[in-house]
Amino acid sequence: MNSGNPYQPPISDLRQPSTGKTDQSSVFSPSGRFARLSYIAWGTLLYMVLILIVAALAAAGLVDTTATESPVLEIAISIPAAVVGILFGIRRLHDINASGWWMLVSLVPIVNLGLALMLFLKAGTPDANRFAAPRPAPTWERVVGIIGVVLLVLSLVGIVAAILIPLVVGVQTGA
Repeated sequence: MNSGNPYQPPISDLRQPSTGKTDQSSVFSPSGRFARLSYIAWGTLLYMVLILIVAALAAAGLVDTTATESPVLEIAISIPAAVVGILFGIRRLHDINASGWWMLVSLVPIVNLGLALMLFLKAGTPDANRFAAPRPAPTWERVVGIIGVVLLVLSLVGIVAAILIPLVVGVQTGA
């Protein structure tokens, strides 16, 4: 309540409005928010679609997966995928109440790993922030997000194993 001081700033409640408003923007729009599991789910779907496109093109003989003989086709696939990935990153940054311009950090080698970790790990603001009200994650997004986390962990374990196994085997054999 105002204590009678005309110069006191108004008291505002920035939490989700009582009207029940939520972020209903398109997932491909840079405005709006993505919670962690939504971000991971849509990233996983994007990755799977890219794998299917490349597999279909390889099956049709349009892409040689062992060499880079079709740069035009690679660019035609990579640019739209990068744009969509950037849009998803902007929405995730909005969820943690940060400007989408921080996605420019993804262009800086090594530093972009810190940005990726932040996007994966930092909790979003629970209530409405300066970008939008929270976006409720449908159940299917949560499920696909969990599957994406499991696939990411398995990929990291596979990469570490691929690096360490030859080293361990080389030490044991004396090579």
